[in-house]
Amino acid sequence: MSERSMSHRYHLCLCKLTSYRFAAVKMGLRAMSVSTKVSIRTDGEGVLSMNFMIDIDGTNVFVEFRVLSLTGRLMKGHCEY
Repeated sequence: MSERSMSHRYHLCLCKLTSYRFAAVKMGLRAMSVSTKVSIRTDGEGVLSMNFMIDIDGTNVFVEFRVLSLTGRLMKGHCEY
């Protein structure tokens, strides 16, 4: 498996449903389209963190977007993806 196609998946027993303004998430799409690596995750407070590594003339530049959630609620039990 090449490093470029590497992905990680984690499974938790608790799921948190959150909502975000699409306009806020959309701001990160251009950075995502030119990035070489992407990390997208949420924290316990529902903050969405999008991290991008972008190659600019042989130098890696890191860009991070953070988006606050509009709503959030915990769900116990099995979560389906």
